[in-house]
Amino acid sequence: MSAPDTFDKDYLWGFRRYQFLSFMMLGIVNPLLMPFFQSRGMDKAQVGWLMAVLGLTALVVPPVWGLASDSARDRRIPLLAAIVGAAAAFLGFFLCHSFLALLGVMLLFGATFKAIIPLGIGLTFAWAEPAGRDYSRIRMFGSAGYVVALLLMWAPLHLWRDRIQVVFPCFLVFAAAAAAGLLFLPKIAGTGHRRLDWHALKLLGRPAFAVTVACTFVAQAAIGAHYTFFSQYVEDVFGIAKRYIVFFWAFGSVVETAMYTQLGRLLRRFGTKWVLTAGMAGIALRLGIYALVPSWPVIFLVQGFHALTFGAVHASTVTFVNYAAPTRWRQSAQTLFEGITIGLGMSLGALAGGYIARQWGYPTLFGCASAAAALACVVYAVFGRPASLAREPEESPGEGLAEQ
Repeated sequence: MSAPDTFDKDYLWGFRRYQFLSFMMLGIVNPLLMPFFQSRGMDKAQVGWLMAVLGLTALVVPPVWGLASDSARDRRIPLLAAIVGAAAAFLGFFLCHSFLALLGVMLLFGATFKAIIPLGIGLTFAWAEPAGRDYSRIRMFGSAGYVVALLLMWAPLHLWRDRIQVVFPCFLVFAAAAAAGLLFLPKIAGTGHRRLDWHALKLLGRPAFAVTVACTFVAQAAIGAHYTFFSQYVEDVFGIAKRYIVFFWAFGSVVETAMYTQLGRLLRRFGTKWVLTAGMAGIALRLGIYALVPSWPVIFLVQGFHALTFGAVHASTVTFVNYAAPTRWRQSAQTLFEGITIGLGMSLGALAGGYIARQWGYPTLFGCASAAAALACVVYAVFGRPASLAREPEESPGEGLAEQ
């Protein structure tokens, strides 16, 4: 089958299905991995260290996955390896009963799990851009899968009376489903070169790219306080049982999913700069309410800001990176950007947040994080630049699709 024929074939539902299945694993990691660490006797500072290691591996290792994917004859193979590796590493947590053991397994888990999302983004853009498809309307199925996973986790947690160990077989099932969904996607080739192309690092020397990286880094460090400590916060402060915590996370993602139906239109009208600025403002407001309004009904409703703090931030940044980078570097650029912003940013946010929460409590933690996000928002509003949502004439948006 020739490349044009393959691009003409409509794989829309295949990519939607893969997004749905791949994000189900996050429905376990985000709300329930930190409570598992707590059940193994880890204090807030130790949880912060564990999540910092997870972020640091996202800085160091996934960009290498991206380089491998850009150089691969079949971009699906590195992604499949990352999914399988993450499943194996996640099982390793069950065998750990000490901080050092958990730290060692976290290195392996982060090195694989943190590559899955950016590799999937690059793969989706590689098909969606030349096919003329709106990435946001494909990505919304990822959020839907995340919500479904959160709701599904209520049943085993309820039946096993909040025994957190139930997450391990569930994660294996979700990982297997993601791997199966990946294999139904088209075989999209990279350059086919065996040597890794490190030239994507040059993007950091471009002012618009560098400013976006720096401000997103600070914003992600701030929201890292939410991802690392929110489940513990609602359990410790409001006495919410683990099986009900998943509903807090699910509500936010339901609103986020609805937001994705409009994000493509918003990006075309306002550009990546102002959508990202709005997302940073949402982070500052969300965390500020955590700090100032200790009421669980209010905190539940505030999860609706997830449409901004994740949906708007994610869609604007991955779109910015996709068009700021040449197509041959698209997955290298995505993993590089995510490694620095989500990886290193959330790592430092988790590490600092653990000590702040242990010494001064949750209100101080969330107040400091809110102030950092507000600073990033103001700086980006002044110095940020949008990406042009079109390729230069000399660049071809398509990449070679291997023959089926």
